Amino acid sequence: MKPDVFISHAVTDKDIAEEFTRLLASGLNITGGSVFCSSLPGRTIPGGFNFVEHIKDALHSSKVVLLLLTENYLASQFCLAEIGACWVSKENVIPILVPPVEYERLKATLSITQAWKINDDDGLNSIADDIRKPLKLDADHAQWGVEKKAFIKKIDSLINDQIPPVFISPDEYEKCKKQLEYCAVKIEELGGELQKKQVLIENLKKLKDKDEVNELEIAHMDELKQFEALCQNARLAVATLPYVVGEALYHENAGRNLPKPRAIEKEAWADISNAIDLKMLELPDDDEPIEVNYEHPKVNNAYDAISDLQTFMREHEDNMHKYIEDKYGVTFDLTDLGFWRQFIG
Repeated sequence: MKPDVFISHAVTDKDIAEEFTRLLASGLNITGGSVFCSSLPGRTIPGGFNFVEHIKDALHSSKVVLLLLTENYLASQFCLAEIGACWVSKENVIPILVPPVEYERLKATLSITQAWKINDDDGLNSIADDIRKPLKLDADHAQWGVEKKAFIKKIDSLINDQIPPVFISPDEYEKCKKQLEYCAVKIEELGGELQKKQVLIENLKKLKDKDEVNELEIAHMDELKQFEALCQNARLAVATLPYVVGEALYHENAGRNLPKPRAIEKEAWADISNAIDLKMLELPDDDEPIEVNYEHPKVNNAYDAISDLQTFMREHEDNMHKYIEDKYGVTFDLTDLGFWRQFIG
């Protein structure tokens, strides 16, 4: 069935178009397939049809075209194209002005010299007359008057609820476009990180040994975080030892033995004797150097943590040494006492 009335409107103005369609039905008895309105059920485009072609067919076959001229309509290139098509091919085109759009704007931008306000009593009467003539409808002024009054009350509320179009400058558009592209890249990166973490969680669930869990967590960190985690492990392991044993570990890591204190340094000798009693240090003979007993479990644990850190530092020296040296003022070297004090103890 070819429509008699074509309502041209912006998609965002669906509620206004729907209310006006109800007015046509209740006030002028124009119902069903007689009205084409692209956003309303039963009066829109059937499934499988080409949208633009169907719009063209409905527009050209209709006897009356109603233009709901809102801010959103005037901002829509598609809607403005419909206006052009109407002016070329149709005689009965009725421009309906929806506030806050004013007459002056229509004259300046579209050369429309006459339009009726959608919420004006006399304007609605003129619209009704302009629709009745080409459709050859009988006038029922009493019915129209009642329905028109109810419509004006409802339409004022819908006019106030309109969502205005958003306009941005070309510079703002390009800025937003770049931000969108940047966000898309970050989302992809974060998606990759999330996937890695999910793999980590699944692998952690399969582990029971705390050392294995720790190693796996470190393996999934970036370089700086791996470095900090390995330093933390070494620092905690050394902290479980008497201070003198930690010093002995530093000296042996630097390729030398812990210096023997002088005979008068009784407190230092007491610390060494205590560590020897704890089986963490060894002094085979008075003429022999002080040695670390790596078979002691706590000492062995500290040695392993220091070795892990040293291996990491050797593998990542090119990427990290400048950062550490610039930030902390120490060389990226475990034999540097400043580095040891900063990161180990």
